[in-house]
Amino acid sequence: MKTTITQKGQVVIPAPIRKKRNIKVGQKFTVAEKGEKIILTPIKTLTPKKARGWLKTKQPAKMLLEKAREVDMQHERKLEQKRKTQ
Repeated sequence: MKTTITQKGQVVIPAPIRKKRNIKVGQKFTVAEKGEKIILTPIKTLTPKKARGWLKTKQPAKMLLEKAREVDMQHERKLEQKRKTQ
């Protein structure tokens, strides 16, 4: 499949791929280079609706989600540093 980059630097992911990968409007991605390739990797997020009921704790869900997002961001930074050294 082919796509074109716009003047704003936007790239359209073809509809069959979006449907297959369940990519929704507003989905965030990391962007990396590997040789001559540009790699888009979806960032998985944990919403309160998905998290409800899976963890028994007295801490508020908002606090737990903030901690989880910070851990996720640290992990993404480590992966990005690893990609840069490859």
